[in-house]
Amino acid sequence: MSDLWTNIIKNNIKIVKMFCQSNTFDVQKALLTAVQNGHVFLARYFIKEHNADATIEIEAENLLLLALKNSDLRMFSLLVDNGADVFGPIGVLDENILMVAIEEGKNDISVYLIEKFGLTLCIHCDNLGKNSFFKSINLEQFDIANKMLSLTDDKKFIRDKFFLNKRDNQVNTILHHVCYHENNSALKYLLNIGVDEDIKNHSELKASSYYDYSHLKFKIDSKIQVIDLSVF
Repeated sequence: MSDLWTNIIKNNIKIVKMFCQSNTFDVQKALLTAVQNGHVFLARYFIKEHNADATIEIEAENLLLLALKNSDLRMFSLLVDNGADVFGPIGVLDENILMVAIEEGKNDISVYLIEKFGLTLCIHCDNLGKNSFFKSINLEQFDIANKMLSLTDDKKFIRDKFFLNKRDNQVNTILHHVCYHENNSALKYLLNIGVDEDIKNHSELKASSYYDYSHLKFKIDSKIQVIDLSVF
């Protein structure tokens, strides 16, 4: 095994360090290979000892996305700690990495991001005006939604500016969206937590205009655990 990339893939640390002394050593490609193969020690070595840049794409690959898709929280946190951009933009919707983590169902990474960056990341919107709370509710990730709600004890902020009653670019609330898709689980969650049912969108329509959910009121699924906002 004389090839550098083979030795990185095999995690042969001593041999890799020998290659690093070469004038032709490409530290950025080495970092990419380490991230792709989940070798945290080598990634840290390239960053700390050879000044590999964790903040830029390498060969059109987003390092944070690679770590996320590999469900590699240790690698992911290493990249974040060394400047990788969590605010994006990612994809055609200009999402941030938390939105992608929620969409991919990477709950441990989602929790890590919420705890580390707090409201600053959670209130960040894509180019449709939707934030991570929208995505967590639409995908029925209520534990993640609860984690975001627990970041502040300011009831008005939670209801009006951030989560429950926030409007997207079309003045639709999350309630409008879940009604449009007839998502009963999400509806039960939102009704239980006290969403404003009277908000109208750009078409002057309430959410109930899209779906008659009167049969769901007060029929809350006991399996859905939510934050009790009445204590704030």
